[in-house]
Amino acid sequence: MRDVLRRLSLRAFAPALLGLMPGLAAAESVTSTLSVSAVVEPTCSVALNPVAFGSIDPATGAKANGNLTVTCTPGTGWSASADGGSGGTAGARRMTSGAGTLDYALYTSADRSQAWGDGSGATGLFTGTGTGAPQPFPIHGEIPASQAAAAGNYSDVIAVTVTY
Repeated sequence: MRDVLRRLSLRAFAPALLGLMPGLAAAESVTSTLSVSAVVEPTCSVALNPVAFGSIDPATGAKANGNLTVTCTPGTGWSASADGGSGGTAGARRMTSGAGTLDYALYTSADRSQAWGDGSGATGLFTGTGTGAPQPFPIHGEIPASQAAAAGNYSDVIAVTVTY
């Protein structure tokens, strides 16, 4: 008899207990998926610090350094080229002051053995693979000795192109 009462009690109270927890009473669920995506495009930026020789004696020449800093998305291969400027070619650059000229060269290597240009002929490029952080490279400049340049403020402008 006790067992019968227990069974009846549970049967009678079970719906009432489930009614206190409505989420459990007749819970159903469905599952689906959500797609999430993104595209990271390769990008690069370039910053330059000038090659400033200052006051020089053209008979003895001069050396000076500038800086090229390239920042690219990680894994992005890049190269940096330089044109010949407004007064010459990559292999024979010239600064001007009025009608006067002053020869100079830019190099990718510290020993000044590799002229910086577009990669053609005897010129080289700066190259690298992006890390997401700025990558600095020194630009080595030289004014050869034994020039007979007149007094003046000499300058040139070089177009630098980063290809990636």
